[in-house]
Amino acid sequence: FNLPIKQVIDAKGTDDAEYSATEWQEWYGSKEGKLVNSGEFDGLEFQAAFDAFLAKLEPQGLANSKVQFRLRDWGVSRQRYWGCPIPMINCDTCGQVTVPEDQLPVVLPTDVVPDGSGNPLNKMPEFFETKCPCCGGDARRETDTL
Repeated sequence: FNLPIKQVIDAKGTDDAEYSATEWQEWYGSKEGKLVNSGEFDGLEFQAAFDAFLAKLEPQGLANSKVQFRLRDWGVSRQRYWGCPIPMINCDTCGQVTVPEDQLPVVLPTDVVPDGSGNPLNKMPEFFETKCPCCGGDARRETDTL
């Protein structure tokens, strides 16, 4: 659309806030500097300006405060075997049980040979087969790692 770009944050900290295409990438997303070319909000720092916008627009029903979390999914199962073992035991009778403190840390086997077909610890009964610390029955050690 070839619309002109109007700079509204003076990231350089100078009175001369002319837009510079060569510095645009550096300025973009910056939360430092003062507002310029912003009417009654000129001279405000980023957070103060943000709060002032909200104070002006919220009573008019044109804006409201919202917290947005940027949670990202973490593929625990993709960690395979090289991370830190999760100290849990899965028992059919007792459910999930923590590894007793006297058995910590859980040490991963050193003879793991990955074959590219998933978590190699799932193929090592000498690692995952264990006894439940609560009932003494057969149980399975957690094979995911962090």
